[in-house]
Formats: sequence, structure tokens, C-alpha cells
Amino acid sequence: MLIDSMKLAYETFQSCRRLLPETEALLTVLIPTLDEVRERGVLVLEVPDSRIEPLSSYYKRKIGCGPEIELSGRVSVLESSRRLLDLCYVAAVDLTRLWVAGARGAVLSLGYALHIVPSLVTSGKALDPKLYEFNFRIAAFHWVELSPEMREAMANAAGHELERAERLARSDGFAIDMVGSSRTTK
Repeated sequence: MLIDSMKLAYETFQSCRRLLPETEALLTVLIPTLDEVRERGVLVLEVPDSRIEPLSSYYKRKIGCGPEIELSGRVSVLESSRRLLDLCYVAAVDLTRLWVAGARGAVLSLGYALHIVPSLVTSGKALDPKLYEFNFRIAAFHWVELSPEMREAMANAAGHELERAERLARSDGFAIDMVGSSRTTK
């Protein structure tokens, strides 16, 4: 099946953000797809039906591309998007780890913090660190649960050195709780 990897990433991050039942299946499909995107340098891929078998027909329709799409330069990974593509990959790996560990609050926050990234990869637009600060604050609420790679990737996305990001994440009142628990920071 011909799929758009960034539609898959977007749907996966949205599913994480909402803790939907199909989240694990989407994450399982996303990681090998992003591996292939990074290797081949294209965003639209022909993937074996067996890879997307775990997904419902709804998600297959959402991520699928019709035969009319041309596998041309417009679906190639732009050099300006490589860093964001790497962010998507690190996130997919960490979201999978967090999902398996049952860290649903961290999955929700990280999914929210990342849902805008796939459209930036597709457009080739840069991530504005100042505008990404809000998303960083959401991810920061579960900072201690994130892998070291994810922390570094989030710090870079927000334009912070890792040390500064660590201080901010621990600062009272900085992190944003998307779940609405009684604690103000984690």
C-alpha cells in the first residue's frame, strides 16, 4: 500500500494525545516506516500490506495515498526537515516505551507536544523554537519519564541547551499538566 509517512506520524501523535485504543498499533507501524523514510529519503512509501495489517480500515484510509500521487521531489525529505524527521523518530521510540510502561500521562503530553511536527516535515518549514515553547512546557510536565534522547530532542526543538531545559522542566510553574491532576509540576 502507498502511504504518506507524515500522515501516519500525525495520526499516531494525535492518537497518543487522546490515548485512543489504536495507539499501540499505530506506534508499531510508525517506527519501521520512519526507519524506511530515513533510509530512502522519501515521505511517501510503498509498504507491505503486512506492516499495516494491525491498523483499522479507518487509519488505512487516513494514511493511504491514491495511485495518482507521483513519487517525485515533492515527496522527498527536504534537508531542512531532517532534524524534525529525527524528532519524530525519537518520539515514536519513546512513545512506544512509555505506552508499554503504562505511562499514559506522559504519552498524552508527548503526543500533544509533537502533533504539529509532521506537517512541518512535509512543508519543509522550520520549527520556530519560540512558538514551540508551549509544546515544550507540556512535555516538561513528564520530563523525568522521558528518555535522555527524547529530552535532548525536545530541548533542541525549543531552542534550549539540555542543561537549561532540565532547569526549566524542574522550575515551579513552568510545566503544563494536560491531564489536570492536582500537582503543578513533576
